This record gives sequence, C-alpha cells and structure tokens, in this order.
Amino acid sequence: MNSSCSLESLASTIVALKEDVCHQPTKEDLNRIKKELRKRTESLQNKGRHILYSWEDRYNQFEINDHIKRLERRVDELDFQVEKTINANALFLSKLVQGTEANFLPEKY
Repeated sequence: MNSSCSLESLASTIVALKEDVCHQPTKEDLNRIKKELRKRTESLQNKGRHILYSWEDRYNQFEINDHIKRLERRVDELDFQVEKTINANALFLSKLVQGTEANFLPEKY
C-alpha cells in the first residue's frame, strides 16, 4: 500500500511539475524536473529494497527456525537411542553379573 501511495505521490508530482512548466520549459525547469524524478525514483528504490530485505530476513528466520526444529528432533532421537543403549547395556551387565555369580556358587546350591 505504501508503494502505491508513493507512486500516486510521484504521479501527482509529475503532473504538478508538468503543469508548472507547460509554458516553455527552460533548461533549469528540466533540470529541476529531472532532479525531482531522480529523488523520487531513489526513494521508491530504497523502499523496495527495504521491503525485499525484510522479506529475506523473514525467510531466513523461517529457515533458521526450521533448522533448529530439525536439530531438536534429531537430538530427541539420539537421546532416545542413547537411553535404549544404556538400558540394553545395563541389562546385559546384570545378566553377565548374575551368570558370573552363578559360576562361583557351590554346586550344592
């Protein structure tokens, strides 16, 4: 919306300048029009760049957040795998200890 207002403003400036110099434009009038148009064009270009950069920032932030979520999911998966491995190792060690204890018990037991 702001860019359309700026375009309307530029158009009204052009019309006003055109009406202002409708008689017989002098070189100074043409230079003034050229400077005004250049100034307005640069202003619109800067606004366009600002809009573009803000969208790029939003897109980059979205990408960063998406990457963070993927990393968090991967950490959760790895945490689960580590927990499973620890439990499996604990079970294995407990069976190993039980088996070793059984080997040292006297035969009558």
